[in-house]
Amino acid sequence: MHLDKNLSKLCKERQFTIAELARQSGVSKSTLHGWMNGVKVHNLDHLRSLASVLQISLYRLLFDEDDPFSYAHKKVKEAELEGIEEIFRGDIRVLVQRIKR
Repeated sequence: MHLDKNLSKLCKERQFTIAELARQSGVSKSTLHGWMNGVKVHNLDHLRSLASVLQISLYRLLFDEDDPFSYAHKKVKEAELEGIEEIFRGDIRVLVQRIKR
């Protein structure tokens, strides 16, 4: 886990001060300072909150790389969409009917 380096880098990239990140995420400044200095993380909810404020995945926050699972999932979705597009090429007629309850 590279949280200490990633967190410092992300704060600089997104122009967050520790105080501002603490305020928006609900994680105390002392906890953030500890993490940036290599103290182990004990609260995953805090990490999730940080990732949300920084607008990145939790995986990206921890490992500074794309989440391999979400990428694979995205590729599957793209393949599914291509199949659907092929089915619906050409003229399509849609019938909409009101159903009585």
